[in-house]
Amino acid sequence: MANVSLLRNLEHVRLIFLVPVVLFAALAAPASAQQTAYGALFTAGKSALGARLVGLSGERGSPQPQEWKFYYLDPSARGGVREIIVANREVTSNRTPLRGFSDLGSRAAINLGSLKVDSDRAFQIAEAQAVQRKIAFHWVDYSMRVAADGYPRWTLLLLDNMGVPLGSLEISAETGAVVSALNIQTLSPTTTTTSTPRQPIGGLLGTLRDIGIGVGTTTSNIVLRTVGTGQEILTGERTIGPKDDSNDE
Repeated sequence: MANVSLLRNLEHVRLIFLVPVVLFAALAAPASAQQTAYGALFTAGKSALGARLVGLSGERGSPQPQEWKFYYLDPSARGGVREIIVANREVTSNRTPLRGFSDLGSRAAINLGSLKVDSDRAFQIAEAQAVQRKIAFHWVDYSMRVAADGYPRWTLLLLDNMGVPLGSLEISAETGAVVSALNIQTLSPTTTTTSTPRQPIGGLLGTLRDIGIGVGTTTSNIVLRTVGTGQEILTGERTIGPKDDSNDE
């Protein structure tokens, strides 16, 4: 019956408006627990026992990773390397692996006193380049090491929602200068294929804009259909919105 269709459509409207609220709450919730690289480095340094930092990394940042890994050259360690992991402002792992880190021995130590550009600033620089290139990404992988020129350098790898690399750039950890501009590696099907032509928007929240467009379009259609159904019940005719496609009698 028409009344059943009206109630169903009203319930759809309520859910459509509720979904964005839950979505934004979920996106905002973990932000307060995120920590920048230098904040985590301060925590890791307390357990490094004077070892020399030669690298750090963080994966799946949105924009900051949930954990940071720090790699030290430590003569007292069995394999000469110490790996310290920091999450939620606490050291969650402190180990001295024997395998898998042989390349660290040839790396130069990072001069901690020269570090001026934290991971949040590095993200802002990467975000600006992604917006300029109209590349929407979901995650960022961070890494730092001393480059061939003897200076510490950030490398940021932008990933899509499937973890496919989209592009990378290199930034001076001392000055924030872009040493190597955003290099597009591949384009994800999710960022290049669309049923409705539209001007792309780059950056971490580029895809969130697409979600908003879809929700808005669906909401508009359902609201118009619901109003039209009510009009048809009261007046016997429909001049507003599309007709109900249900088979209720």
